[in-house]
Amino acid sequence: MTFPMFRNKILSAFAALFAAGFGFASYSMIGMALGGGGFGIFIGLFCVPFFLVAVVASFATVYLLFNNLRVSIQRDQVTVLRRLMFMPIFYRRLRASNLSHLSLKRSGSTGGGVDVAGHFRDYLEQGLNVESRG
Repeated sequence: MTFPMFRNKILSAFAALFAAGFGFASYSMIGMALGGGGFGIFIGLFCVPFFLVAVVASFATVYLLFNNLRVSIQRDQVTVLRRLMFMPIFYRRLRASNLSHLSLKRSGSTGGGVDVAGHFRDYLEQGLNVESRG
């Protein structure tokens, strides 16, 4: 199963709009804080949460746009590789004998009409192989 980059376009656009709005607000508040005298310290402190939200939304935009996932199911193993652009950020290889359950659940959808995109989550549950020695 392959889930390519650019599959979350609507959510990415919303996160980018959110990042831009909070970024512009924090930029404007910094401008007011620099020319506000004593009241500028209060405005500068008030600006910090706006700036943090803008940074988190910017990272979310990049992650949503450029992450991809590849799940390879073979007879003897399951391999999961998540990359951000072309850099691997998560890699896991499991032997099939260690898996007790593999499922794919629909977690929602975006879009409307003909252009509905489904969102899925895969669940790998590892069974415990316990040896008893008597």
